[in-house]
Amino acid sequence: MRKQNDLGRDPIRPLVWRIAFPSMLAQFVSVLYSIVDRIYISNIPVTGETALAGVGVCGPVITMVGSAAALIGIGGAPLMSIYLGEGKREKAFAVVANCFLMLCILSVALTAVLFPMKEPMLLFFGASKATISYADSYFSIYLTGTIFALLS
Repeated sequence: MRKQNDLGRDPIRPLVWRIAFPSMLAQFVSVLYSIVDRIYISNIPVTGETALAGVGVCGPVITMVGSAAALIGIGGAPLMSIYLGEGKREKAFAVVANCFLMLCILSVALTAVLFPMKEPMLLFFGASKATISYADSYFSIYLTGTIFALLS
């Protein structure tokens, strides 16, 4: 089996399938993880519904954090591809290394900025007195792992 895709000569349909399928599968697993997580939380006796509402409040903030990471990845990927197409492997490697470093710096910066302001931000996004403790707990755990979430 070949390890490279010839974007100029390979048939389009199989090429798109080979390139797009792994990415689609990763997105599907990510969404499935979120769904299973929410099903599990909603089945917790007594507090499940309130805890699920607290987790739901975190959704927009988590999406914004992920969007910041996508900005770097979506910007770096075409530049890396251009350099690879030109045969400039060292420059392509430098782009990947810079994107990785920028994601690390961004994750530390976002964690440092969002931790102190998480409660007012969660209240702004709809948390109530009943749900704020659950939202705060969930978001604290997410922020602690922000570097791993952004690098994935």
